[in-house]
Amino acid sequence: MSCKFNEDGTLLAVGLSNGSIKVYKTDTGEQLHTLKDHETIVSSLPVTNASGFMKCWYVSGRECVWQLEEKSSAKIGEEEVLQRQTLCLSVSRSGDQAVTGGSDSTVHLYDIHTQREKQICKARMLYGPHVCGEALHIDPLTNQVLSGSWRKENTLEMYTCQWLGGDHIIAAGSKANTLRVIDRHSFKVQGVPLRSLIAQNWSSLCAFCPDPSDLLISTYPKAEPLGRFEMDKEEKPMSYGEAIKKAANVLHRFPLVEVRGIPLMNLIAENWSSVWDFCPDPSDLLISTYPKAGTTWTQEIVDLLLNNGDAEICRRAPTSERIPFLEICSPPPIPSGLELIKKMKPPRFIKTHLPIQLVPEGFWEKKCKVIYVARNAKDNLVSYYHFDRMNQTQPEPGPWEEYIQKFMKGKLAWGSWYDHVKGYWKEREKRNMLYLFYEDMKENPRREIVRIMQYLDLSLPDDIIDKIVELTSFNVMKDNPMANYTFIPKIVFDQSISAFMRKGEVGDWTNYFTPAQSQMFDEDYTRQMADVDIPFRTSI
Repeated sequence: MSCKFNEDGTLLAVGLSNGSIKVYKTDTGEQLHTLKDHETIVSSLPVTNASGFMKCWYVSGRECVWQLEEKSSAKIGEEEVLQRQTLCLSVSRSGDQAVTGGSDSTVHLYDIHTQREKQICKARMLYGPHVCGEALHIDPLTNQVLSGSWRKENTLEMYTCQWLGGDHIIAAGSKANTLRVIDRHSFKVQGVPLRSLIAQNWSSLCAFCPDPSDLLISTYPKAEPLGRFEMDKEEKPMSYGEAIKKAANVLHRFPLVEVRGIPLMNLIAENWSSVWDFCPDPSDLLISTYPKAGTTWTQEIVDLLLNNGDAEICRRAPTSERIPFLEICSPPPIPSGLELIKKMKPPRFIKTHLPIQLVPEGFWEKKCKVIYVARNAKDNLVSYYHFDRMNQTQPEPGPWEEYIQKFMKGKLAWGSWYDHVKGYWKEREKRNMLYLFYEDMKENPRREIVRIMQYLDLSLPDDIIDKIVELTSFNVMKDNPMANYTFIPKIVFDQSISAFMRKGEVGDWTNYFTPAQSQMFDEDYTRQMADVDIPFRTSI
């Protein structure tokens, strides 16, 4: 169930599921001791059945010196916790304190000296949504307690964690099989998370053939820096695409985790507090959409309006860098949306797919301008389906008929389309936002571009507006490498499966819905949209 080395690394103690402990010599693998007591002998699975035991063994004498059995229950909120399984134990370097953790989401700190006198001394109890106690470590420098978590209802399965010196934490576990080094002050991941990369690529490493002119510098971790061999010139910043390629080994179809009832990519969920705490500038502009509702199109329109229709300025960088994605979080070195935003000076143009209840409150408190674009449900569903087929970082879409059900039940990333469009619709006047329809933009793009221009308090001559209409037409944007996402490597967007800019039509849903599926969808749509009257059109 667990393993521990002694201080000089010569012995390894292994705790087994039958309740016994075996001690081995690390240089030969020889078994030196088997530690058992009466409870181990008479109980079939004492570790599994144990409720709050902590034991101290004298190894050479194979004797249990003392044992703590915690019989008291503790209140957490209004809930009584009666079963207290001790799943993890850590002892301070000084040997006078110990922490235990278990399945009741609590961590207990004990005074070992009083314990030796058979007195239970529960100094304090820690509790929180991610404090599970299945991975514990006492920092030898500060005596702070680090705890991991494991919860059945989500993917936050941190099985082990330790302090690394004074500045870092190492944490491993989770369904993604990753290991991360975290800065203990900023709580940001340092470097690229490892997924057993060295072991997986060992044969390639052994086969590496150096050039005679190559220089190899080897150090033990945390040894002296490279000294005179360090490069003097600064490293050239990586492009977004280069960062993705560098993180290729840790990219995969990330699972969804609910944040306040909304399914989001697990990396977003893990960094949610940073997103929620984001404080915008009053001059910042937010564009919000449900995924695949005309986001990139509207971003390009607004960028051209803000830059007087100058196409060259608007090709200064890819869309994802010009207009950062607020909540997106990716494995390093891929920058998060927040990192890109914080490098920009206000006024900033920001994108989000968050439903209105998850938009950071600062946008409303600072009275930022917000543009929302809504697309009819059937076309939105079709477009999202093809996007999820080609996007290798979101869950597999599965068969078309199953995807329809996921859409209707709000089980896709960013949740329910119905709640999304209704949430912004109900708040559009109170929040002073501009609510646009994709179908209106397709029907008369010039009219809607003028509406956006007026909302932004801009005034551009007719020839510039006409130019923007042309530059943001579907065919022109599809050939624009700064807008068509061809800069995203195939490991993320496999556009051989489906193009990012696929059709851009109203009514394409008729090519996918069977009559029976359309009827079923319409009946569910009527039920879910009964409380609002939003003028969607499924054809123009």
